[in-house]
Amino acid sequence: MTLAREIEAVVPTFEAQASLHEDTESVAARVTQLLQVTDEQSRIWKTPEIAFKARKSAVESQGVLVFEASRVPTEQMRGAAIFFDQLPVIILNGADAPAGRSFTLMHELTHLLLRQGGICDLAPSEDITPDARIERFCNAVAAAVLMPANKILAMLGDRGARDWTLDELGLLAKPFCVSREAMLVRLITLGHASQRQYIALRSQFREEYQLFKLSQRQDGGGGPSPAVMAVKNLGRPFVRLVLDAYENDRIDLSTVSDYLGVKIRHLPRIRELAAGSMAEA
Repeated sequence: MTLAREIEAVVPTFEAQASLHEDTESVAARVTQLLQVTDEQSRIWKTPEIAFKARKSAVESQGVLVFEASRVPTEQMRGAAIFFDQLPVIILNGADAPAGRSFTLMHELTHLLLRQGGICDLAPSEDITPDARIERFCNAVAAAVLMPANKILAMLGDRGARDWTLDELGLLAKPFCVSREAMLVRLITLGHASQRQYIALRSQFREEYQLFKLSQRQDGGGGPSPAVMAVKNLGRPFVRLVLDAYENDRIDLSTVSDYLGVKIRHLPRIRELAAGSMAEA
């Protein structure tokens, strides 16, 4: 916020709100309208990674700073939110799968709507503490944003509650760029699957996630460049704010390097990425 004041940037106030007393489907509909992601846009998302980048860009367009943490085990943190009237912050775990980051992004955005901070926590259904109630509310809103009820019900047609195969869950999940686990949980909410089946498949979902994390470590190949990681972890709005401050002679190159966590030689590429399309980083 100090940088924004230094360059006299226009910083919007985050005005969107929600209440725990509201219906989660209604809140999700408002979030969808707020982010202005159309059906036409979502239909061209071919992978969960592309979908996540589009969703992240939509959240950032609301004046939210979205950071991604590196080298943090997902067991310790999936995400967190810090509320401010201006430039509220969402932190995601960059080690998480793209579909998981999309869910956490919407979960943490819901925390901001509630005017509070929070840490993404899949609270057990039997937990009746106030914090657990908030977490379940945020989870329900996130699921409804990513998997709108009307679209799922249209896909299901006259198929009622049943046990779904993993292949069927994959086919249902694909258009929404979410995981099979998220889709099964959503089907339970909509009355088209049972908690019993989720319990039966939970260990398999966990095993698949562990295999994903293992494949990420083995497929490193040196990893993305420092410039790409800086834009990915800090988000374009923050990077642009730092570059604008430098270009307006408010900070020097050394301070830019400190803010972005990279050596000065990477700045030309960072400038290109910050000005480019969301698919570049």
